Amino acid sequence: MCAPGLYNGYPLVYMDTGTYIKSGFLGETPLDRPIMYGLFIRHSSMGFSLWFTIYAQAVLLAMTLYFFIKEIIKENKKFRFYYLLVIIFLTSFSSIGWYASQIMPDIFTSILILSLIILVSNQKLSTIKIILLSSIFVFSCSMHYSHLLIAIVACIILFFLFLIAKIRKRNAILSFERLSLISFLSVVAVFLILILNYTHKGGFRLSRGGQTFLMAHFIETGTIQEYLQENCDKPSLEDCRMCIYKDSLQKGSIDFLWSYNSPLYKLGGWERTETEFNYLIQQMMSNPQFFIKNVFCSFRLGLSQLFLNNIGEGLSSYKTDSPVSIEIHEKFKWEEYTYNSSKQQKWNSLLPFFEKISDINALILILSVVVILYYFSFAGTKNDLYYRVGIIIILLILINSFITAGLNIAYSRLESRAIWILMLYAMLLILNKKDAIILYTKKQFYF
Repeated sequence: MCAPGLYNGYPLVYMDTGTYIKSGFLGETPLDRPIMYGLFIRHSSMGFSLWFTIYAQAVLLAMTLYFFIKEIIKENKKFRFYYLLVIIFLTSFSSIGWYASQIMPDIFTSILILSLIILVSNQKLSTIKIILLSSIFVFSCSMHYSHLLIAIVACIILFFLFLIAKIRKRNAILSFERLSLISFLSVVAVFLILILNYTHKGGFRLSRGGQTFLMAHFIETGTIQEYLQENCDKPSLEDCRMCIYKDSLQKGSIDFLWSYNSPLYKLGGWERTETEFNYLIQQMMSNPQFFIKNVFCSFRLGLSQLFLNNIGEGLSSYKTDSPVSIEIHEKFKWEEYTYNSSKQQKWNSLLPFFEKISDINALILILSVVVILYYFSFAGTKNDLYYRVGIIIILLILINSFITAGLNIAYSRLESRAIWILMLYAMLLILNKKDAIILYTKKQFYF
């Protein structure tokens, strides 16, 4: 799964990579993200090489995949062959290797989803496996705020489905004990982030930048511009400094967040706008008209992100004065030549490859969805392990899309980091349910 990194000639980096490296080595919590992944980089690299970091990510992913496939594939004689086959196939034709080889916490989205599925769907795990997978789950949750939200929302929805099944006196696909376990682990992850933030100069709070991302989201959808135009002359907003820019705000969250000429920085930056942004968001969301508009816009963005799965988004070359290049120069100076010689830094040599693999990935995803829907059309029982796992996978893929796009904007990166799990599921169906699929197809053809 490190093959893409080896092909590139150096671990892949993103524009946020520099922030993660800096936070981990300085021991300071960033405004807009947890410090856990920064600490992971610091310790896994041993302060020597970022290659060690992607090796550690690949090992954690391979381990979680091992447990996941082991619970699905019951044929012990063929398990090792299937496990190797799945990894080779996914590394060749999906996004899995590109995220495992990237210095970003995105690969932990998939690790989180896989560990959650194993914990809730298998009732016969040994104590050692439960402890190990629980640790991986909490660790993955604390890597990014979106991971924590995915886990919490998944717990709420799964509990809701469990209660509906009990009220209608039907067999629930999950047990109350396992749902309680992942809920408890999600709470543990919350406290872990709070403690790490507190001990690393971030205060005893989850995020200091959540309101800024929400404001950027509302600017992207255009709802905050409309609200300001209608309400800036009212007493409730007489002291609102954002009203100064109500006629000049353009749709575009990227410029708002990162351009130093944006209203965000003219008003004092992330911390000095916290109180004002929180008040403005509260006022707008308490208005039924704008609340409904924002819900609709968030749903539309989440839906559109499901179809954005281009591999390589954001993996461009970075100049020597970029944050990521500066941090590699300062913290891993002996790797600077290798970094500058990588295919990513020579953008034109990597771009055509991304275009080809994205096309192949899209085709296999479509085929995977067809296989999954076909299996669901004749699945004999809803208590079947494959059926339960498939429902949870689809649910978590949807949650990932609607949370990340619904609270920010639609990105290919945020969807392609986890969508490959559908390919994994379809492949396991073909390997382990091929006889049932063939038999059902023959019956349909005969009649």
